[in-house]
Amino acid sequence: MTLFSQFCRLSLAASLLSSLALYPAFAQRGGGTAVLTAFVEEEVVADTTLIPGAVVAAAPLIVSALRGGQTNISDELQIGSFIRAGTEIARQDSRDIDYDRSLIELQMADAEARLAELDVTLAFNQDLLAVAQMQFKLLQQKEARAQSLLAKKALSQEAAETAAAATLNAKQQLVSRQQAIANLQANQTELRRNMARFALQIQRLEDAKADTIYTAPANGLILALPSFQTGFARQGDMLATIQTFRGFEIEAEIPASYLGYVRDMKTISATSAEGDELSLTFRAALPQENQRTATRPVRFTIDGDLPRSLAANGARLDLAIPIRDASATLLVPQDAIVPVAGGHIVFVYDEGTAARQIVRLGGAVGDRVIIQSGLQLGEKVIIKGNEGLTDGAAVKEGEPPKRNVPSGGAAAEAAAPTEAPLETELADDAVEWALAWSTPRGDSSAVLTLSSKANLYEGEPVRVTKEGDKIAFDAEVVLPFGILTFSFDGVITGEEMAGSVTLSGLPNGRTPSFDFTGKVK
Repeated sequence: MTLFSQFCRLSLAASLLSSLALYPAFAQRGGGTAVLTAFVEEEVVADTTLIPGAVVAAAPLIVSALRGGQTNISDELQIGSFIRAGTEIARQDSRDIDYDRSLIELQMADAEARLAELDVTLAFNQDLLAVAQMQFKLLQQKEARAQSLLAKKALSQEAAETAAAATLNAKQQLVSRQQAIANLQANQTELRRNMARFALQIQRLEDAKADTIYTAPANGLILALPSFQTGFARQGDMLATIQTFRGFEIEAEIPASYLGYVRDMKTISATSAEGDELSLTFRAALPQENQRTATRPVRFTIDGDLPRSLAANGARLDLAIPIRDASATLLVPQDAIVPVAGGHIVFVYDEGTAARQIVRLGGAVGDRVIIQSGLQLGEKVIIKGNEGLTDGAAVKEGEPPKRNVPSGGAAAEAAAPTEAPLETELADDAVEWALAWSTPRGDSSAVLTLSSKANLYEGEPVRVTKEGDKIAFDAEVVLPFGILTFSFDGVITGEEMAGSVTLSGLPNGRTPSFDFTGKVK
């Protein structure tokens, strides 16, 4: 893409740009025109070219039904509306969950009652076990004495056997009690396991009931909703699709020969048609190539927040892509560049004389432009007061005079050595006007805010002159290779405005005018 075609493309976008302010027309003073100058500087930078890119939105969040059931979608939701995290989206009928929980709670109550009964029975059996243990111990002692007397032939064999039988019977009773206690304890354990299962089932039903209320998981815009307000939703059905404002990336088709330079750049600058500037970082080059254009899709992450005006899939912007390795390069402020038919010139300050010099431009670096040929390091170039200069004109360094805004459409100019700085804070009586006009290249629009304290054009301060129902102001667009000025001259009638807007600063020198209208927003 040639520099001239880049300029033409930017001139088309310029009618939509919002960073506009007054631009002075300079008057002659004794000893030459007063101008401001700047030195030609050298810096190690990479030459760039503008390549169009687009915003790629992250995958949207889909809120799906976790269960089947009658579902009510919130009547406050609309497609395209902003929704905050936690806002209710839908609610499902949960009466079956409440019924199941009541049944399980009854089973839990039965289990608790049975466990309490087992506790009492176990306590009785433990007491009986203690008695059986004492009886067994006494019978053991009695049997021992009987065996001692039998050995001394002081007790008959039959009596000794009777004592032994009594001991065995007590042992049997002891084991029976121990078995009963073990069975009771096993039953208690089983009941406790059942109660734990009941508790888990109740918790699951509580979670299921909570899941019948669906809320937005994050801030975003609603992209889709079900076709019904109240209806039956099956498990997995979509209840809402939400596009968040996170995860946006920029994608651009980059020539394969530039990929190495792009990877080496720490940051890539980008500009939208509305003048928003972004800083991007290379993330990945996708493994596919367009054989016709020899380009590959490259993804960039956005450093910082994405402006709300660009938070849309496919939003367009231009990326300054490096086309060669960084090297020592000459740079001048953008204000030094004057577009002319067939190219660009600068005026070199040469001991009180303005010397016209044709230059060949590279890309832009911030508010400066790369000079590929035509200038030398250390020269002075005129950056303010260069409009209207001719080759060899007498100039002197100093602050150029300001231009008064035309009154009632008149092009009166007067020297104004000093002007109060423009206010930026609006008064309470601020009124927004929506301006619109048509050009051969398409429709354009802007927002003008008028108040008793400050006036803003697309959010930037401008100086407005009003006389009765007449209004006039100038707005400028600073492009990498020139400055375009829009001069508005209109009449206010109630809540409507009409008049003409004149465009100046085009490379061909033309100053076309277009009708514009305005309405109070």
